[in-house]
Amino acid sequence: MTQVVTTGWPDRLLTLGDWESLPADELHDVEVLLSPAPLTVRSPDVLVAATAVVSAKPPRFGAADVSLVVEIMSEGSRGADRVTTLSEYADTGIGHYWIIDLDDPVSLVHHRLDAKGAYQHVRTYHGHMEVVFGGATVRVDLDALSSP
Repeated sequence: MTQVVTTGWPDRLLTLGDWESLPADELHDVEVLLSPAPLTVRSPDVLVAATAVVSAKPPRFGAADVSLVVEIMSEGSRGADRVTTLSEYADTGIGHYWIIDLDDPVSLVHHRLDAKGAYQHVRTYHGHMEVVFGGATVRVDLDALSSP
C-alpha cells in the first residue's frame, strides 16, 4: 500500500535562518543505482518511491523501486538531462521522468515509459501543473519556482 505524505510549504521565500531551522534531511543526497556493471549511479533532484522503500533509508535506491525521477536543468546538465539521463532512466524501467527548466518561461516536461520501454512525451506544462500520480493529485506552481 502506498502512503501519501502531504507536506506544507511556506508561502514565502525562506530566509537563511528559516533554512537553518529546518529539521535534518536524511535523504538530501539521493542516489539511484541504474547499473551495477559498469557502475552507473544518478542523483536526481527528486524521486518518488514507495513509502516502505523510503522508510528503509537505503544507501542507494534500486531503479526498480523508483516510479518517478525529476531533474531540474542547469547550464551544465541541459544536454544530459534531455538525452543521456532520459535514455538511462528509460533503459532501467523508471515509469515517469519529469524535466524542469527554470528559464523563462518555466516549464515541466512530463515523459511516461511506454510498453516498448521508451519515454513518450505526455505534456509540457507552463504556469501551473496538475496531474494525478500514484492516486494523488500533484499541483505545482511552476512560476513560483523561479520567483525572486
